[in-house]
Amino acid sequence: MPSNAARIAREVFAAALAEVDVSRVVRRTVRMSDEGLEVAGDTFDVGDPRRVLVVAIGKAALPMAFALQRVFDGRGLAVEGVVVSGTRGVVGPPGFTAIAGGHPIPDAGSLEAGREVLRRVRASDDPDTLIVFAISGGASAMCECPRSLDVTLDDLRATNGVLVGCGATIAEVNAIRRRISAIKGGGLAAAAPRAVQVSLFVSDVNPGDLISLGSGLTVAPSDSDVDPLAVLDRHELRASLPRSVLELVERTTALSQWPARCQYEVLLDNAIACGVAEAVAHQRFDLSVEVVEGLVESPVEEVAEALVDRLARATDPVCLVSGGEAVCPVRGPGRGGRNTEIALRAAIHLGRLDTDADLAVLSAGTDGIDGNSPAAGAWADCTTLTRAWVGGMRASRFLALSDSYEFFAALGDTLLTGPTGNNVRDLRIAVAIPPGRSVRRRTD
Repeated sequence: MPSNAARIAREVFAAALAEVDVSRVVRRTVRMSDEGLEVAGDTFDVGDPRRVLVVAIGKAALPMAFALQRVFDGRGLAVEGVVVSGTRGVVGPPGFTAIAGGHPIPDAGSLEAGREVLRRVRASDDPDTLIVFAISGGASAMCECPRSLDVTLDDLRATNGVLVGCGATIAEVNAIRRRISAIKGGGLAAAAPRAVQVSLFVSDVNPGDLISLGSGLTVAPSDSDVDPLAVLDRHELRASLPRSVLELVERTTALSQWPARCQYEVLLDNAIACGVAEAVAHQRFDLSVEVVEGLVESPVEEVAEALVDRLARATDPVCLVSGGEAVCPVRGPGRGGRNTEIALRAAIHLGRLDTDADLAVLSAGTDGIDGNSPAAGAWADCTTLTRAWVGGMRASRFLALSDSYEFFAALGDTLLTGPTGNNVRDLRIAVAIPPGRSVRRRTD
């Protein structure tokens, strides 16, 4: 039975997740009018197109494709598209081709998707065509088309392993990926320079870093981008990358020309999700809310300790909202991810407190998938360690095995949403109710 603080944290997360549902957001914020394509209060001049091509790629591709098809339905336009997701056997809207690509490792479907998307975009290079790109997290692995036929699928998979294992940052990884690819680093947008283009993003990257979303399929490279040759040297990759890949990285250059009619809008990102959670906590429970900055891409232990420390110092009922993704090295063969591990580490810190306050920490992914587990995340309160001890479980052992999911699954404290068709990074909701204080759901 969750404590009141844990129950509130769960309700805030669930409500925020519902509010940032991709289909709902597209229906609410995107419409075609006589003035142009209206997106979240902005109006894009798209001329008078006779045809629309929708290219949806990533974890949110399917709901975005269906929602966009409805936007253009009834406007007398010929609408077709391609949907690239990580789910096999799905059917897209009428007139759309659906392809399943691999994630997090590219597979044969990823190459099929890359070839088909590039072909369709090139065939749409016409001033009377509007191309709407709908890009979300996971796109980089799900859709790929190497610049050279010499680069095989095995080469791509080996490259992925080398880059992930060498300690490179995501910006450095994407710098290498862009040099290999015919569609990344803006290559997809550059394939149709005469068409009118609008890119709609559901972002799982840091604000202002859209070149990292899908490795920048439709985003223009800039002078400040990471130098891939420097990445090769910094991480000593020349001897470990496949020869075909190394040759591409060394000899290719970034795009020098860019489509003049390419426009962008971020529909959803982590900041928006945090803002929704903040509003829910305040409006439903009349809680004081603090958005905790500075924990993006911090180690999981720092995130857990910082949240518990703030909760322990609360003198009034408060909800802490934190977003982004923590750094979580895998140390053992267990099941779990960064969110269940944050919850487990928070449980350990909560168990060390001498307090009568009701405190809880919830951490979960908005995509519904935490690491190699079936859960979105988990929640912990001041009773978690005691209940685990009664069941013969030692938190430290599960932590050492990277088995945080199994710990919370045994307690019944996991969050099971299933894949959400969304990905705006993680949300952490922490609630403190000091002794003698009560918090109830507002009924007005």
